[in-house]
Amino acid sequence: SAGNLEEQTEWSLVNSAAHDLLDRMLEDTTKKSDYEVLLGVVTYDSALLPEPEGVRPAGISTRRLKYAFGDMTLVLSLYPVCLKAFEIIGRISGLKYESGLDVTLSGARKSFTVVANEHRIFRFKNVPIQSYKLKLVTGGNLLGEAELRI
Repeated sequence: SAGNLEEQTEWSLVNSAAHDLLDRMLEDTTKKSDYEVLLGVVTYDSALLPEPEGVRPAGISTRRLKYAFGDMTLVLSLYPVCLKAFEIIGRISGLKYESGLDVTLSGARKSFTVVANEHRIFRFKNVPIQSYKLKLVTGGNLLGEAELRI
């Protein structure tokens, strides 16, 4: 029946998205680092999951990412500012250090650094599309890093 076919199609989308996310998680966890630092593992990527039925899409297409760094969690929201750049707003929770938090995005062509506020929220205004290494630094110490593909 048509209803059964729709359910199978929706399930295949969710199944495919789950496998893609699992592949990204395994890729992140098997990466080796030159030094002892927490590597961020992608735990959620809205670009991989289909919209649930009945959810109205946002006026601006956004993307949400979640990373786990040991006990810390990083949530990123990406908002398009033009065809080839995004604004990125992030928040880190579970950070046990009281000193300031610097967040750096390093790409092949550009690098950006911002300081998170007292609530551990930060913002990058105009980030071109490419792959980046995101680094979390407090008190001059590297806490963790993750791969970010925009």
